[in-house]
Amino acid sequence: MLENPHCFVEGWWPADGADVDFVREVRPILRNHCYSCHGPKQQRSGLRLDVKAAALAGGELYGASIAPGKAKDSPLVQFVADEEADLQMPPEGKR
Repeated sequence: MLENPHCFVEGWWPADGADVDFVREVRPILRNHCYSCHGPKQQRSGLRLDVKAAALAGGELYGASIAPGKAKDSPLVQFVADEEADLQMPPEGKR
């Protein structure tokens, strides 16, 4: 399990296949930083992150946004953690 749920936004990559407790470690990050644009009320670019099936399917621009068990291959993680990514999320504020 990850000790620091904010590790994704600070650029730390869990090992491929590492156990991650989505409800405890990932969902709070998405709720606090992503749901206003990609949640139940609004889905910019067709990306919805509050429903597992929709989050795994991805949005209109990049297809699958999450590669389960492979953080480095997940576009969503790259958009948040990689300052060189072609799309930066969140677009404003602390990343």
